[in-house]
Amino acid sequence: MMPFHDAWPWAISCAVVAGVSLLLWSQAGQRGFLVAMAAALVVGVGCLLADWLVVTDREQIERLFPRLARAAETGDTEAIFAALDPSLSPLRSEAERALREFRPEEVRITRLDVTLEGPAEARLARAEMLIHTRGDAGGVSGPLSALIDLTVDLRKEGGQFLITDFEADAARPTDRRRPD
Repeated sequence: MMPFHDAWPWAISCAVVAGVSLLLWSQAGQRGFLVAMAAALVVGVGCLLADWLVVTDREQIERLFPRLARAAETGDTEAIFAALDPSLSPLRSEAERALREFRPEEVRITRLDVTLEGPAEARLARAEMLIHTRGDAGGVSGPLSALIDLTVDLRKEGGQFLITDFEADAARPTDRRRPD
């Protein structure tokens, strides 16, 4: 587990220790309990501050995909292309084709599992997600809703993760409409 990926359990534990120390101090009146309470509060706040300031690789990836989903909804292709590895032109062509064929109105990521590999300076990652999407697809009248299982490979370069490959299972339509 990353040291500052989720500081809430540490902060809650420190708050409990501070509360118990306060209770003991109010009963016994010993200065040591007051010092323990202050120390627990400082450690708890320090953990939360570190969690807020330190962005782990996992958090960076978890923030990337919602940003890309919003870019797809608004048609911001440049934001999407900026997340792609520029040395892989077939990847960019595939993304352009997908965006041309399907213009999403809504993209919701309902499951995102991130796996990290390798040393921090040459980190590789894989993100597996389930996406609910709704939008216009070529040849279909009206908006189409679908589920997409997407697997994305990433590589850390220059402090940010770039998409190096992706694989999408065939979209499963969720509409219950019958064709005319």
